Amino acid sequence: MILGETLSEHDAWEVRVDEEPILELRSSRPRPDVAVIEVEGELDGSNVARLREELEAVGDTAHIAIDLGGIGFVDSSGIEVLVRAQKQAPGSIHLLGVARSRAVTRVLDLFGLSGEFDQHPDVDALLHALGPA
Repeated sequence: MILGETLSEHDAWEVRVDEEPILELRSSRPRPDVAVIEVEGELDGSNVARLREELEAVGDTAHIAIDLGGIGFVDSSGIEVLVRAQKQAPGSIHLLGVARSRAVTRVLDLFGLSGEFDQHPDVDALLHALGPA
């Protein structure tokens, strides 16, 4: 289409809405005092409530690990949930897999939060660092 032309009935715009979830969450308990929430996809203002709800569901656990290795995009609302959890959770918040996600690493660095969270490469490293239950 050339600038100044109008759309005719022969011109068509196709809008495809992907029906696959933009955010996937999986929870597990590798031991009674540790809850792990795996987060994959995009974490932003449109879906951050799902992570908030999951954090509330495991909130009484001594150690909550959030695996962010599968995040491809995160905005400030996603980081805000992590910071709020860090401040309000009765137990400890641990971030897993941050180094596997360039998106998470960049945003944590941008906000100066890289050193504010206990970080481990994966759940096995966290369990080893915590020692026996």
